[in-house]
Amino acid sequence: MEMATYLGQAVELADTEEIATAAAGMVGSCRATGLDVSSYRGLMGCALTLGMQPAHHGEAWRTDRALVNAVVDLEDDMRHRLFRIRSYRDQLDALLETIPDTEENAHVIADILAALEILAGVEQRLGYAAGRLARVPGELGETYAAVYTLIRTGRALPYDGRWITGQTSTGGTAATS
Repeated sequence: MEMATYLGQAVELADTEEIATAAAGMVGSCRATGLDVSSYRGLMGCALTLGMQPAHHGEAWRTDRALVNAVVDLEDDMRHRLFRIRSYRDQLDALLETIPDTEENAHVIADILAALEILAGVEQRLGYAAGRLARVPGELGETYAAVYTLIRTGRALPYDGRWITGQTSTGGTAATS
C-alpha cells in the first residue's frame, strides 16, 4: 500500500479562506450600501464562523438583485465544498473498513483517522455557516418588506433608498421605476 496523504487532502478541503473572504467582503459591500445591519447579519455570521472578520468597507451593491445573486453564488460554492467533503469522508470511511488493522497499516489508519477528524470539524463549521447564509434573503426581505411595498405602489423613497430602486435623484427622494 502506498504512503497515504489523506490528512493532506482533508486539510486542503478544510481551507475555507476563499469562502470566508467572499462573505466578509460582501458584508463590507452591505455596509457601503447603507443597508440595515439586521438585513445582512447572516453574512456576518457566515464570515465569523469561517474565521474571518467582516469587512468594514467595500463597493456598494448596485441593486438588491446583485446582493441576492452573490449570496446564491456563495451558497452554491459552500454546497459544492460540503458535497466534496462528505464524498471524501464517505470514501475514507469505506477505506477504513477494508484496511486490516495491522502494525504495517498503523500509519495509514492514523492518517485516515486524522483526516476524518479534520473533515468532521470543517463539515460542522461549513454547515453552520451555510445555515447563516441561507437566512440572508429572508432577513433582507423582512427588513425591507415595507419599503418594497412602498415602491410597488408607486411611491417614492427618501434619497437613501437608492439601493432598492437602483436610481437616485438630486433632490430628497429617489425616483421610482
